Amino acid sequence: MLAADRFISYAQTFEDILLNRVFKDLADGFYIDIGAYHPVIGSITKAFYDRGWSGINVEPASIFEELERARPRDINIKAAVLDRETKVEFCEDRSDRGMSKLASGIDGEPEQGRYETYEVQTTTLNHLVTKYAAGREINFLKIDAEGAETTIITATDWKSIRPQVIIVEATAPWTNSLVNEDWEPILLKNKFIRAYFDGINVFYIRKENNDFLKHFEYPVNVLDNYVSYTDFEKDHANSTLRNENWLLQSQCSSMTTQISSLSAQMANQISSLSAQLAEQERAMKEPATRYKRLVSELRDPGGPRALTMLLPLARGIRRTRSLFGSPQHASHPEGACTDTVPVIAHAPHTTEAPRSLSKRVALGIYR
Repeated sequence: MLAADRFISYAQTFEDILLNRVFKDLADGFYIDIGAYHPVIGSITKAFYDRGWSGINVEPASIFEELERARPRDINIKAAVLDRETKVEFCEDRSDRGMSKLASGIDGEPEQGRYETYEVQTTTLNHLVTKYAAGREINFLKIDAEGAETTIITATDWKSIRPQVIIVEATAPWTNSLVNEDWEPILLKNKFIRAYFDGINVFYIRKENNDFLKHFEYPVNVLDNYVSYTDFEKDHANSTLRNENWLLQSQCSSMTTQISSLSAQMANQISSLSAQLAEQERAMKEPATRYKRLVSELRDPGGPRALTMLLPLARGIRRTRSLFGSPQHASHPEGACTDTVPVIAHAPHTTEAPRSLSKRVALGIYR
């Protein structure tokens, strides 16, 4: 699998990078993975599966269900590979499932609570190849059987089964000490050439492909243009976070612009409302001012000429009403009128005859 033209390595010690040197131009290859474990983590086949390859994965532990779901194009076998077909006890390590093994491969009694023990089916490499890969070129075979390597290699017919590359875990657990003395002679005798030791695994090339040896002359390095899956995931996570951060910043910037626009609109609306309120307040004050001015002018002897002209008329009307015995003004002697505007009280309703037209007109003018 490539990421920005870089090879993504999923394998524990970059075994897939060395294999990619050999098979980088092969689009449709075939592999056998004994002890396949996880479909992604520590897998030497994941990069090739993503490229379009297929093969046989063998895994006895409970991780098999996950492996089977992730590899629909592969042949997935839940079994342990030995020298016969039977059923044996398998001890799954609860703390590290990658260290699970057959009960026969554990020295002494299994630690209490560390292992979950159950029965698994076994098969042989000969049977797997005959049933699922007869006549098929096997580009590489990986054997990681946690102590059962000797049994598998001893029981296999290497004259008919000829993988181009064999990768075998060849050290004692958690050490770089080789423990291949029991089975390496068998491979060498069957014309496989030891090509490389990466600290945990030994690579063997079949003699027919000895030109592959040039790909194992130097260790994995920067010129292989690769990135580990762990680093790729980190970069991907960081890239996702950067994209999310950029998106949030963009949204915040957009919201800030919208808030500024809304603030400006609100300021304009507030200014407009303030002007309207001021206009309404002015309009409400104007009649009161005019009323006050009118009352002041009516009461002011030196007021406008029109009012000054009406005052003598008002006095005359009052005198006239007093001559006819108007009870409302009997207490006001003739000539008692001042220059101020008189306050005329409305007389109570009486049954006297209607006033003459001239009198009503004069009274209206007076009022």
